[in-house]
Amino acid sequence: MIPNSIAHALMPDIVLQAPSDFQVRQTSAGWSASAAHTGAQLSILLKASAVDSVSEQRLANMALELLHRKHPTAEASGPPEQVKGKGWQGQVRSFRVRGEPGTALQLVLTTLISADPQDPRQQRNLIALVEVVKPAFDQRPVFYRRLIEDRLLIGDAASAALEAQAQRPPVMKLTEPVDEWARSAPSSDPAAARTSDQGASASNRMPHSVGETSGSSHAVRNRISAAASRAALTESDQLRLAAQGQRVLVLSVLLSIVVRAVVNVGKIPEFFGYALPAAVLLYAISGVLKICSAFGHTQRGKLALMFCSTVPLLGIACWVYLSIKTTRRLRAAGYEVGLLGVRS
Repeated sequence: MIPNSIAHALMPDIVLQAPSDFQVRQTSAGWSASAAHTGAQLSILLKASAVDSVSEQRLANMALELLHRKHPTAEASGPPEQVKGKGWQGQVRSFRVRGEPGTALQLVLTTLISADPQDPRQQRNLIALVEVVKPAFDQRPVFYRRLIEDRLLIGDAASAALEAQAQRPPVMKLTEPVDEWARSAPSSDPAAARTSDQGASASNRMPHSVGETSGSSHAVRNRISAAASRAALTESDQLRLAAQGQRVLVLSVLLSIVVRAVVNVGKIPEFFGYALPAAVLLYAISGVLKICSAFGHTQRGKLALMFCSTVPLLGIACWVYLSIKTTRRLRAAGYEVGLLGVRS
């Protein structure tokens, strides 16, 4: 489960792990969700059809038609990209809608086709659209760009998310993110609303009156929640860190070529023959660590990439791979990337 999220079963084998501040509701054509604080909108259209009656390209064209009906002035901000989620593969594309300052929109359109496990003659065609004002998008570009990619689960991943949510300890319902989500939901009963507010205030006072063990566990959970919230708010910083790492790797590839040529001349002191390649390697590893930290690689993944960097030729191939991967992420977030990295 993603921290501070609630798993919503769209279908028995399709789950959306919506952020806790998103209010999800079913519509006649699928589902919609909205964030109370930013006004971000998420729309999901899900329709079944016979197998192979709708191709991926046709579904993408249908999604474009629907998007332009709603936003006639939407402009593509990048080419379509193939993405791989948890249990599915699809296509994502970004758009922008120009407007007055504060009203311009960023759109992220995702399309995918999923087989129906209960009827092999059927397929499910899914279109998801994220709409968010540009100022809010600029604060969390990775979050909105990867909202569907990270949080839509199909198949075993969906079952695992629902099971993990069902096994949450009951005390987790009292944590701050869920309380905020509950308070943001409108209530038609004023008495119920007052009771809810009183309950929330009581829950905030509880850690002072319960035992030491319970209080410490609440404190630990609150610290974890706060850390997750801070991490979510620094995604633009993560992109800048990735851009710095990419520039380091690009320069490392160029430097490694120059150093190899200099060393092969054979007219430099032996010390420099070892020191120069080692310096380039350490410089490149610093770039690898920046990219790994920006995109949340595990410690094991970092160690593997560091080891690959020390192997001749394989290291350069690894740096090129990370640079290309970073370029795709940066361009998807709206950055202009050149041969030497992000253009200032």
